[in-house]
Amino acid sequence: EASLKDIQLHATSMEGEDFYPLSVYQEAITPEVSYETTFGIDKNATLVDGNISLSIQRTAPPDQQTLSLKLSTTHDFSEILAAAEVSVDLSEGDSEGYLFELSQPVDLTTGTIYHLLLSMETDGGTATLVGSAVGKEEPWDDALPLRTGGYDGYGGIYQRELNFDMYADDNPQKLERFLYLLENSEYFTISSSRQWASTSRIPERFPLNILFYRHLLGCPEGKTIEWCYNVAEVGMFDGNLGFDLVKVFQSDPNLGKFRINDQFAEEAFTVYDHPKVFIFQKSTDYDHNTVTEILESVDLSRVVRVTPKKAGNFKDLLIPADKLEEQRAGGTWAELFNVDALINRSQVAAVVVWYLAVAVLGLAMYPLLRLAFSGLPDRGYPMARTAGLLLLAYLSWMAGSTGISFNRPIILGLYGFILILGLWQGYRQREELKTEWQKKRKYFFQVEGLFLAFFIFSLLVRYGNPDLWHPFKGGEKPMDFSYLNAVLKSTSFPPYDPWYAGGYINYYYFGFVYVGVLVKMLGIVPALAYNLIIPTLFAMLSMGAFSIGWNLIQAARETIKKSSWWVGIAAALGTGLLGNMGSLRMIFRGFQQLGAAEAYSQEAFFLTKWVWAAQGFMERILGNQLPYGLGDWYWNPSRVIRAVNEPEPITEFPWFTFIYADLHAHMIVLPITVLAIGWGLSVVLGKAWEKKGSRWQVAWSFVFGGLVIGAMRPTNTWDLPTYLALCVVAVLYAVIRFYKPPKAIEEQSANIGRKIAAAIGAVVVLAGLTFVLYQPYARWYAQPYSEIQRWTGTTTPILDYLTHWGLFLFIIVSWLVWETRRWMASTPLSSLRKLEPHLTVLVVLGISFLMVVLGLFLIGVRIHWLALPLALWAAILLLRPGISEAKRAVLFMVGTCLFLTMMVEIIVLTGDVGRMNTVFKFYLQVWVMFAVCSAAALGWLFKGVKMWASGLQIAWQLALVLLVGAAALFPLLGTTAKIRDRISEETPNTLDGMAFMPYSEYVDVGGVLHLGEDYLAIQWLQQNVEGSPVIVEGNAPLYHWSSRMTIYTGLPGVLGWDWHQIQQRGFVQSSKIPERRGAIDEFYTTTEFNTAKNFLAGYEVKYIILGELERNFYPGPGLDKFEQFNGSLWQ
Repeated sequence: EASLKDIQLHATSMEGEDFYPLSVYQEAITPEVSYETTFGIDKNATLVDGNISLSIQRTAPPDQQTLSLKLSTTHDFSEILAAAEVSVDLSEGDSEGYLFELSQPVDLTTGTIYHLLLSMETDGGTATLVGSAVGKEEPWDDALPLRTGGYDGYGGIYQRELNFDMYADDNPQKLERFLYLLENSEYFTISSSRQWASTSRIPERFPLNILFYRHLLGCPEGKTIEWCYNVAEVGMFDGNLGFDLVKVFQSDPNLGKFRINDQFAEEAFTVYDHPKVFIFQKSTDYDHNTVTEILESVDLSRVVRVTPKKAGNFKDLLIPADKLEEQRAGGTWAELFNVDALINRSQVAAVVVWYLAVAVLGLAMYPLLRLAFSGLPDRGYPMARTAGLLLLAYLSWMAGSTGISFNRPIILGLYGFILILGLWQGYRQREELKTEWQKKRKYFFQVEGLFLAFFIFSLLVRYGNPDLWHPFKGGEKPMDFSYLNAVLKSTSFPPYDPWYAGGYINYYYFGFVYVGVLVKMLGIVPALAYNLIIPTLFAMLSMGAFSIGWNLIQAARETIKKSSWWVGIAAALGTGLLGNMGSLRMIFRGFQQLGAAEAYSQEAFFLTKWVWAAQGFMERILGNQLPYGLGDWYWNPSRVIRAVNEPEPITEFPWFTFIYADLHAHMIVLPITVLAIGWGLSVVLGKAWEKKGSRWQVAWSFVFGGLVIGAMRPTNTWDLPTYLALCVVAVLYAVIRFYKPPKAIEEQSANIGRKIAAAIGAVVVLAGLTFVLYQPYARWYAQPYSEIQRWTGTTTPILDYLTHWGLFLFIIVSWLVWETRRWMASTPLSSLRKLEPHLTVLVVLGISFLMVVLGLFLIGVRIHWLALPLALWAAILLLRPGISEAKRAVLFMVGTCLFLTMMVEIIVLTGDVGRMNTVFKFYLQVWVMFAVCSAAALGWLFKGVKMWASGLQIAWQLALVLLVGAAALFPLLGTTAKIRDRISEETPNTLDGMAFMPYSEYVDVGGVLHLGEDYLAIQWLQQNVEGSPVIVEGNAPLYHWSSRMTIYTGLPGVLGWDWHQIQQRGFVQSSKIPERRGAIDEFYTTTEFNTAKNFLAGYEVKYIILGELERNFYPGPGLDKFEQFNGSLWQ
């Protein structure tokens, strides 16, 4: 029978025998240090003997030691009531169980304090008394045995600190603690279901707990932990952790002899009222190696902190084992990209083949696109390439997301499928296409010529500076290129994360599928393809803007006119090429700094600044340079909003995006956003398919709309709310205004009701398709940041606001003035009487507007006095009767843009760096819409300008030319600076983004890095590594020459740039990222065989990188192991 070890005094009384346990503290007993304790009794008795059943640990020789026991009523033991000695044999280690036979019985009385002394009588002897080792689950749960009869088992009777701490995070330290406690515990007690019933419900967070509880009891696979423990009885299960279930205490409600096991009830009964108690005792056949093998089988690298509420929908961001095996087996670089193929040996051939592949795809897509964009006069032809590439990418992505491999044969098959679809629809529409060709042949050629011009222009910029890294202004191309490579190498989706081995990319990765699908199909080397993708995106964005501008003007015309063409050109240039006026401001401030020298201050009086500028201008004529570095000319205009003691907001615009060349989500999505505007415009201009739409055509239009808008979620989620809202409004407006219900009845109210119902139904269908079509992405993606908060930092000064938006606002305000004048001129004063019945409402609206203005002023917004009245002005004109749908669409977009620029002054996404990303993500949306709206406004304005007074005409035209010239400074100065700003001037002009390496050196920790050595290593990995195995390389700081092997090969590394991983997965695995970084550092610096071996096994590393970077970052004896253990751990 199980019994606990303690010190007990054996006494007899009139009522029989009694045993009095005494407290014992784990202290060494030596000849100089004795153990003394006191006790009392609750009834008179006669002490017969003393029994020590504790373990006696030898902490020093000799083997034979003698312990003595003395009993007294005085603290100095001057009067001895009884004494005894025992001889302890410690020759074979610890011993236990000794009986002290007293020299004489002692009568004990209540109320007396007795003193007991244990002493070491052997010279040089040392022994320690240790009570029973009882393991428990938690420090704050009930420890067994409970306090009773004035005795506290853990107040000195039994061993303490044997706490398993079940609620601690499952990690290697917890595993080590479990193994230690299991080896050193004699019992394990469970006092309630609190731990095993709660932690077993969160396998993502407590896999070690679950494994422990399952094997402790012997709960069979297929049964839950809760079920097993709820029904468990002694002998029912057979555990394999070396502990036997020896006692169960369970109090069940009953009806007579009928017992009800209510352990399945909620915890008010099973934890607090009558908990089920388990006592486990270590068996004699306990095998620590077996226990270690069982518990170490748990994969602690997949543990994440999650609450039970979130556990049902939890995503651990790690690839399941079956998919991981598939990913690592596929993606052999040399098989995907044949460097000896003509397309990779000749850059000219690569450009031609790439261009033709995109063009043919666009031609095949056009018959399908013209059905979806039937409301546009040009049927969306300039956007056909964007649409075709989106459809190909979507079908390929769906194949990879639903169990079909993402490989070249599949992509080729889908490319052919789209060609066949296009031919089929082309044949069905042959009469319409023939007529269209006859009427618009010149337009088609002009569009093709424009696309080629934009493509070549951007291609030449890339040819001038194709480098995929720069030591100071390299941006985040390393992340983009690494992710692109990983997507290209992935066999299925989601793609594996090259910067977090074992995980998948928790980012807007669909954009890399969108731009990479043709790369994988054609087999173009990624470093070359990167510099083909960017010109393609630029041309698609520019031509999409061209189409929007052209259609806005052309919508009211029967024949094509030159003015439509020029408006389209203006929209394309304004969207894709022009910059803000930050370059002009740089020049002006540069002159000021030259003229003022050390006295310069941005807070100086404005006249003083002009004097400084004049002086600086003269200094420049004399040959002094403006105080800017080469990179400032393209960088500074993207940071025109000042911020005090906080990160500056990014004021990026498309041409900066394209010359800076980070293949980021916001770049890739730009052509898709214009496609979404085109879809919404088609719905409005086509009057909700009033004449041209069959049911199948309307259905296809909605599917395509959902495909386009939905693509923003996995490409750049920031754009989804804005463009979905834009298209929802377009559908609501068009259906309510133009839809004619079948069998329309005369009652207007009933007719309107049916229209509203149809509009709501249409919106539900569109929104539903937007999310359903991309559900495979949502199934895996975990949103890092989803909350917004009030922005309390620096807001935008009005001059900075105008520096960024000045050109567009000048054009838009000019047009608003002209439209207002025309409206007032055509509206008699007597028409105002129609407003008399609504006067109260108007007054309330006016007061509300003033209150909003005052509220924005009080919270520190500084642009509201300009943006808010302009938005109200646009809204009033929007409601004006009799204007064209094109103008109404422009006015709505203008109001939307002004609202967005005010919104980023008030709110910010939680987790943003300052408001850096919030500003630039929405500012890019505004730029695209402002640009196409300004182009259309120019087209309408040019008719009216001719009627203005000559002086006003000249002044307005001069102002416009100056503003356009200021905006054109950036593509002139910024582009040339970016082309010249290379890491090595010796690198030849090329389209190969890796060509800079053999010519470049970089100084970092430990000395100079010769990138040519890494270049050779990268090429070797590309050509020789099969599949996508894990590699490890040195982890350097952000934006340095780090993670270079994973970047240029796409192979998964243990850890890439830590900050980006923290952003993308840190909210789930916050401790894992620094843990991996520390593990890499330890691996390169350790000299221990087992440490290195465990690291390689733990992260399943197949290739180790040891180059200049590793030798510089990890100097010391740790590097010697790579030669020392060669042949045993690696070769």
